[in-house]
Amino acid sequence: MNIAEIRTSIETALKNSPYVLRQSKQRRLLDGLGPGVLSNLDSAGKGPAEKIMVGRKVAYPREAYINWLVSRIAPAPTKETI
Repeated sequence: MNIAEIRTSIETALKNSPYVLRQSKQRRLLDGLGPGVLSNLDSAGKGPAEKIMVGRKVAYPREAYINWLVSRIAPAPTKETI
């Protein structure tokens, strides 16, 4: 799969989600990206570029979240054979 296909898959998975995605709900949408991970990345300045507050909860515009998620995708390193 190339990056464009992965982006399409992510967009398809999230197409029925709300326009604003709450940080605390991301684990349900995509495995491995729970609220703790996103909170830590936000604190380090490595989270999605845009975030908003919905009451006291952090949320991300869907498009900003998708862009950020795709930017984190990279091929897995290959093992060197000795």
